[in-house]
Amino acid sequence: MIEFDWEVLLLLAKAHRSLGILDGISRKLPNLLMLVNTISLQEAKSSSEIENIFTSDDILKELLNDLLIFLNNDEKYNIDPLLKMAIGHYQFEAIHPFPDGNGRTGRILNTLILMNKGLLSHPILYLSKYIINNKDGYYHHLNRVSSRGDWKRWLLYMLTAVDETANYTVMKIEEITQQFEATRTHIEKHFPNLDYAVIEAIFTQPYIKAIHLVNEKIKSRNTARKYLDQLCNIQVLELKHIGNENVYINNDLVRILEST
Repeated sequence: MIEFDWEVLLLLAKAHRSLGILDGISRKLPNLLMLVNTISLQEAKSSSEIENIFTSDDILKELLNDLLIFLNNDEKYNIDPLLKMAIGHYQFEAIHPFPDGNGRTGRILNTLILMNKGLLSHPILYLSKYIINNKDGYYHHLNRVSSRGDWKRWLLYMLTAVDETANYTVMKIEEITQQFEATRTHIEKHFPNLDYAVIEAIFTQPYIKAIHLVNEKIKSRNTARKYLDQLCNIQVLELKHIGNENVYINNDLVRILEST
């Protein structure tokens, strides 16, 4: 039996507030792909450092069907979506449906649940960074649910993860937004007629190639390469030769993403 005491409810309210702030402030970005792409890259890097501890079950289809009913049938299982996400994450990890990648899939499932329940407009909350920094607690609380039915500590752990990750992501949004504006101002001083889409493009992920800029306005790779080389000349980008490819690195964005 899962009991939601005052400690869980207080943290639940706090996590909801943090998520609400995150969802609102994300709309400040001139191009949301600037966040979706970069946060997703962080998740992919972080997920490789986390492994699961559960084994598969012979009644896999039945267990997954039960999990889907629990997640989707809000009339039958009418509980707060953050609590449903935390419970569903445990259930998915315990089922362990795949030979590999269950942890990564489970954490992506967290984000999709929050979007499905209307708490996030876009997939911009990934919990792997928090889980890596608190890995012992993650395994400990998962095991405590399995061995002792200790749901409270697991819920507190997951709600703390949501709260702190939402606050961390808000900080990253503000840093990216500030750097974008500083970079835009710097570029416009040197190249006032440069297409705004080019400036946005170099912030959609930490690296870019000429082919990424080719569109209706920029017709050829040569033109795109000329723009990127110009940005290298004013120290906005750094050119690196990787194999036969010219790759342009936005070191300011890399710095923001790598900083804690």
